[in-house]
Amino acid sequence: MDNQQKTTELCESAIDWALMNGLIMSSATGVGTFRSVNHAPFALFPTPIPRHCFSKAVDLQPLFNTVVHNISLDRTFLKEVMDKLSRVDDFVAKCYDIYNHVLEEGSTQPVTLGIHRSDYLLHQSGDADGNLEIQQVELNTISASFASLSSKTTELHKFLYNRANSSFKCHIPQNDSLIALTKGLARAWQLYGNKQAVVAVIVQPGEKNSFDQKWLEHVLLREYVLNVYIPSIDVYSRYGVASIRRTMAEIFEHGKLVGAERKLFLNEEFEVAVAYYRSGYAPNDYPTEN
Repeated sequence: MDNQQKTTELCESAIDWALMNGLIMSSATGVGTFRSVNHAPFALFPTPIPRHCFSKAVDLQPLFNTVVHNISLDRTFLKEVMDKLSRVDDFVAKCYDIYNHVLEEGSTQPVTLGIHRSDYLLHQSGDADGNLEIQQVELNTISASFASLSSKTTELHKFLYNRANSSFKCHIPQNDSLIALTKGLARAWQLYGNKQAVVAVIVQPGEKNSFDQKWLEHVLLREYVLNVYIPSIDVYSRYGVASIRRTMAEIFEHGKLVGAERKLFLNEEFEVAVAYYRSGYAPNDYPTEN
């Protein structure tokens, strides 16, 4: 078997694995019960990264998490920065208006959850050694996506390594982003203190990357199971952490803040413990001034 044939067979195996194991995206907007899907884009082999670069990115992340959290609580610093930015960016100005409005009302939430993703590129220095280092491209603090599909991609690469029967030692690191993110959501839900409350996933209409989000929803429901007492029938039932999906427009139409603590209810039925935003980061996520 020549190399071209081996590569073709490996590609076919990779696509089959992706479709069977949920490494997928919608290829068109689903209507009713119809769903058209395709495998998510992936590289057949992982890109080699120097171990010291990978370790540095891992070590830096908790520090960036702390910085972002502390900045979010530093009203003086935010005012100094945002007063200037608001003059040149209308979208930023409107987001800042919402922030100030919430400050005036006073926060009723003692706990916040931050989900961050830091993106890097490898940079080769111009000196004689040509050393590689990581340079940060951006730090996502809203709609940090691909925790699920990236962990599935790691599983795919490990499968392909075994499938190829390579003589090289496998150095693909463990990727627990799916489990870690759902663990954070579950912990925030637990601290809210109402076992019948839900996690609200705030999504964009016609989202093609919905399966990256749905993996989180399914793991929350499957892995974080607890006994819940139902007074009306005097029994305990086993439930996972439930989630619902709503767009920004649906939140506006069906959401209501209730009581002095301003608890969020949707459709007068679902009390929201945690809001996980997969939208809201761009002007077109806000179709009206409402």
